Amino acid sequence: MSSLTPIFPAVLPVFLLIGLGLLLRRVGFFTAASVEALSRLVFYVAVPCLLFDSIAKSELGQAFDSIVILSAWSLVAATAGALYLAGRSLAPELRGTFVQGVFRSNLAFVGLPLCEGAYGKEALAPAAIFLGLMVPIFNFFAVLVLLLPHHSGNSRQGLGTLGRSLALNPFIIGSGLGIVASAGQLQLPVALGTSVEWVGRIALPLALLALGGSLEFRRLQARTGLIALASALKLVLYPALFLGILVFFHRSGLLLKVPVILLATPTAVVSFITAREMKGSEDLAGGIVMATTLASAVSLPVWLWVLELF
Repeated sequence: MSSLTPIFPAVLPVFLLIGLGLLLRRVGFFTAASVEALSRLVFYVAVPCLLFDSIAKSELGQAFDSIVILSAWSLVAATAGALYLAGRSLAPELRGTFVQGVFRSNLAFVGLPLCEGAYGKEALAPAAIFLGLMVPIFNFFAVLVLLLPHHSGNSRQGLGTLGRSLALNPFIIGSGLGIVASAGQLQLPVALGTSVEWVGRIALPLALLALGGSLEFRRLQARTGLIALASALKLVLYPALFLGILVFFHRSGLLLKVPVILLATPTAVVSFITAREMKGSEDLAGGIVMATTLASAVSLPVWLWVLELF
């Protein structure tokens, strides 16, 4: 892709399906309950099947790069720490919510469809491995920055809950089983393997419909300054730093483009749920999700174009 012209066909289907989900919710075809049920289907069944199928059929040596993963982990840790310290003046419920809104990317619902649309099915294996290894670090630091401002006496309980959620996370389970299957050259029985593949195929369109159905414009009305700042950091500075790190380590091709575009995606919808459950600000979390999703319709095509320069 040498210009912006071929990029839009890769990005447009992503936002058309998000828009369709939003429209279906507006006209009453989707209800809050049906969107939640659809999101659960995607989260617990469809995406894990896609992750397993993509990784199990891949060559791990070509799809996994330890430098990329360690660089991404380090960037998340540094971003969380720096923003947490910089946000000392914020109210406790705002501080952690703002921080997680900057580093927690929507890898599954936006990242996977975008990678496939822009780079083809060969991008799904490195994207799936990256997702599986980033989910634990996202979850750990999200819980940490939301717990610390309250200095809760139940911190151990919160961290214990985190440990259980990581062990039972469907993305981690799907990715982990896929890695085992690929490394051991294991194959499912034909009927079961075909079923898993078919379920995985519905993951990406359903994820985008669910994301669109969950968007609420009213969330943009509160804390507009913090929402705007978080959006700029999330969509511009955060992926730019990661790109600089990977260029420094001489990464190229899909091992450069896929991780950067994944971190350049809007803030994950699950950050709203985490904020609600851990005494964060629901309005700020929802506003950041909404703003970054809308703004990414502009930022993601630009990032795809920038990445073609490397």
